[in-house]
Amino acid sequence: MNCYKPARCLKRCKVAYLKEGREIRKGCAAKSVSHLLKAACKAFGVGPEGASLTLDDGTDVEDDDYFALLPEDTLFLLRPGSKSKQTWFWRITGELIRKVWSLPTPPKEDLNGFIEDLARNDETRRRIQEILDKSKTCLNDSRTDDPEWFSGLNDNVTSKEIWMSKSAKDRIRGYYIKTKDDVESQLLGERIKKSRSKIIVGNEETIRNTFDLVFDSMRQELNKNRFHCGYFARKDELFRLCDADGSFSCQGEYYRNKCNYIHRINPYGNRESRILFSTWNLDHVIERSRSIVPSLIEAIRKADAERIVNWEYFYRLLFGASLNYGEEANLKLVHTVCHVKIAHTEFVCDRKLLFID
Repeated sequence: MNCYKPARCLKRCKVAYLKEGREIRKGCAAKSVSHLLKAACKAFGVGPEGASLTLDDGTDVEDDDYFALLPEDTLFLLRPGSKSKQTWFWRITGELIRKVWSLPTPPKEDLNGFIEDLARNDETRRRIQEILDKSKTCLNDSRTDDPEWFSGLNDNVTSKEIWMSKSAKDRIRGYYIKTKDDVESQLLGERIKKSRSKIIVGNEETIRNTFDLVFDSMRQELNKNRFHCGYFARKDELFRLCDADGSFSCQGEYYRNKCNYIHRINPYGNRESRILFSTWNLDHVIERSRSIVPSLIEAIRKADAERIVNWEYFYRLLFGASLNYGEEANLKLVHTVCHVKIAHTEFVCDRKLLFID
């Protein structure tokens, strides 16, 4: 029997804690964030007051829905003390060091001096060294240069860029296939869907021809754009949703212009970040199932010689991501915390754009 709620499932986790300058790791099983925090504090003899759990990139883990999405054996870091100050400190410090190190000619002497001034204790030095190590390997692309990143992937995957491009392509292709199946089932019905070789007469034939024309046009455009594989490819300066070193920023809930939590991740940095990035979503502001599919069905049904379905409009809604399609973009890359799973009732398809003028 599958488990859908974190409260009902025990997840196998790894927790690291720095004690007297030495990192200690222990295994824990927990059904929620609070359960894991309590178990980790008990395992390491740490007082629970002010303690917190983060991922190794500094991301807070507080939400049980997010916790449920994380894979088995995810590494958590147990942080005693002031959580808010510590989180912001490492988020800002880590970003600064990563940016400086990624420069074509990083000022190593100045950076080393900064680190010496900053590192007042063993834990600080260890965290900084982790950031530096990951920053150095982040820019590597091949399996030979960063074998740990490819752990768990097929041997034929030899490039980070290729894998990330495939990841984006698979997501966009999934939207296309799902939308086509939904429209075909609801519009034409299972009888016609399963009997494509039989003769279809009257209005059904017109609907079938319009359906084929719309989705064939979309498919051709997707092929032309390589299924937007460039969304996750850091070398694709035209379509990428990240910066040059592969860092992605959450674009916030569907109704906001930015992320108030400043969620950020670089899946090119290490294996853990690559896995965690798979929990980020390409969210439709105008929802695919509640608005786009019904409007597309309506347009195909009403299409005739004078009213031609505006498939390019629906294409932008289904596959157009921010930064690339400007105000016409409908896809937002969001952290799972910012993926609001309620009806986006205030955002619907523009009925004036269903057909070509």
